[in-house]
Amino acid sequence: MRESNKLTTFLNGIEYVTELTDANTLVNTMTLSGMSYKRTSKRM
Repeated sequence: MRESNKLTTFLNGIEYVTELTDANTLVNTMTLSGMSYKRTSKRM
């Protein structure tokens, strides 16, 4: 599923979300059974 600047994928019960928040910031979120891992990457 793809929204404006967000890509959502479901694979083996895990939800992966990649979001471009602005021109220099990428946020990746992985969710499994209520636990979330969030990583933010910024362009230097």
